[in-house]
Amino acid sequence: MIIKRTRRHWITLSILLAALLAPLSAFGTERTAGTAAAAEEMIVVRGTVIDADEHPVVGFKVVVRLVDSAEVFFSNATAENGEYAVPLPAGGEYVVVAVISPGGTRLALEGQQPFLVTPGVRRDVVADVAALPAPLGERWPFPGADRLFISFVEDTSTVQRFRWESQFEVADQDAGSLLVARVLAAVQFYSIPDIEFGARLGYEGLNGSSGVPDGAGISDLDLWAKFHLGPRWLRNADFSFGGLVTLPTGSEDNGQSFDAMRSKLFFAMRYRFSSFMLAAHGGIWFNENGTLGGATLNGQTAPALGVAVLFPMSERLVVIGEAKFEGERFSGVGDDARLLGGVNWKPLPWGSFRLALSAGLTDGAPDAQFLGSWMINF
Repeated sequence: MIIKRTRRHWITLSILLAALLAPLSAFGTERTAGTAAAAEEMIVVRGTVIDADEHPVVGFKVVVRLVDSAEVFFSNATAENGEYAVPLPAGGEYVVVAVISPGGTRLALEGQQPFLVTPGVRRDVVADVAALPAPLGERWPFPGADRLFISFVEDTSTVQRFRWESQFEVADQDAGSLLVARVLAAVQFYSIPDIEFGARLGYEGLNGSSGVPDGAGISDLDLWAKFHLGPRWLRNADFSFGGLVTLPTGSEDNGQSFDAMRSKLFFAMRYRFSSFMLAAHGGIWFNENGTLGGATLNGQTAPALGVAVLFPMSERLVVIGEAKFEGERFSGVGDDARLLGGVNWKPLPWGSFRLALSAGLTDGAPDAQFLGSWMINF
């Protein structure tokens, strides 16, 4: 039985890998030089995008075309200072032809001068974006302002470059009070844009109640990959899909690790309204059999659903409400349903704070939970 379940996890991981590589393959086929271009030396060309008033343009992608060819390349999303980067084959002559807004609107650029790709070359761009719909960077006034709490991974939002988050959690469970210190890291590489890779690991301590012993130890390790599809199918909407794997690295002493691997596939979307954002996702968990105190726990295949609303209140504050449902991980432990309210808050120039309270609605969820963290985007 365990062998079958382990095989199922590997099948899930294979599907995830294939799904993530498929868009990259499609991206590669757009390049007419194909294999030959991949064999050439690549040089990262950098620059800034500013508007007509010389203000940085945030969250836009730059489209670069090989002169006298249909072969195009896309940069990463521009950072807070308007900086972008795009890897190009060395020695070729290229020209910037357009920028693409966070909402997917393409703005053609005329009169751009070609440039030769050599080490250290830069290409700055002036784009009149005043007529375009307000970019996400203006709706979300600071990096990371739109990240969720419960569904941090299973959401369309991706990190622009690199994110570090130090988290603290207090939860009231049937087994006792749980204290968690956790770190989270997420990254998006220049060479494979629109894909976020991440990891999450913590140290958990349980103050047991009702005869449950105290215990502490490392938590299970979460790893994920998420591909941002961008705006598709619906106006004012964008989509992502990906996978999350939990490896049984934790200690059973803390009562939170069960020596059981689990994996999840999910699909997420967001829809933008004039004053708020609606987010939702659906997925499925594949849970391996586990153990607790020598007893065997029967892993279940379980559905997962989540919905959230995000309200930008000011340049320093975003209010978030979330609801989540997950089917039971092990037979007999109960479903996990929660409601959460929280804020992403930036009172200081460097980094920002995330604070939230949640309440459990079912036996499989903590009765109450406090989440606090400090995060920084690079």
